[in-house]
Amino acid sequence: MPVDRPLITIAIPVHNGEKFIGETIESALSQSYRPVEVVVVDDGSTDASLAIAAAFEDIIVHQQTQGGPSAARNQGLQMATGELITFIDADDQMTPKGLETQYRHLLSHPQLDCVFGYANTKLEPGTRLPSWLKTPAGHDSVVPFPSALFRTATLREVGGFDESVRVGEWFELFTRLRERTFEVAVVPFEVIHKRVHSRNLSHQQEAMQAEMFLSLKKRMDRQRRQQDGGSEKK
Repeated sequence: MPVDRPLITIAIPVHNGEKFIGETIESALSQSYRPVEVVVVDDGSTDASLAIAAAFEDIIVHQQTQGGPSAARNQGLQMATGELITFIDADDQMTPKGLETQYRHLLSHPQLDCVFGYANTKLEPGTRLPSWLKTPAGHDSVVPFPSALFRTATLREVGGFDESVRVGEWFELFTRLRERTFEVAVVPFEVIHKRVHSRNLSHQQEAMQAEMFLSLKKRMDRQRRQQDGGSEKK
């Protein structure tokens, strides 16, 4: 395997995810792509998440006071030394060749800032089908935000995630990324197994819709300020 391939950081934010975090870390360490750096950010867990993560060798574990998903992802972004970065939720799993497939697509399309992939969804027993899941569980054409593989520098240039957003932080991030030259692609390959269960933040539909509305308002405010600034210079 070529030694000049870029390091990829896999950031895993977790808060009280003891049920699945071990399997998530194992999937990150089982990637066909090398070299990888696995960074687990424990966001104030009160269960055994931190202990489970700390038992793994060859990963970086950071503990912090609970600040929310955006704060945990930003910490992972700050700690990352990889040229590329991906974020995997602590209840999901990466497929063994997903990262490799995304990297190869980025390598052959250097103009891209980000590559998404497909997700295979698994509905946990006793969980109702959420409204955002339009296809039957197990279908692999869902393209979730957390499947994205980014150029690390791109995320840092826009300031990472907005920590005032507790639900729908991915949507807010992409509204800002879309305001600049930002090119994305989707590889038709399954890169994550996404668990759907009652504790998924994506079940909080009302809160998510409110956050999306706020994100759009922030975008319009930024555009208005830019227009006003341009008018003043004339």
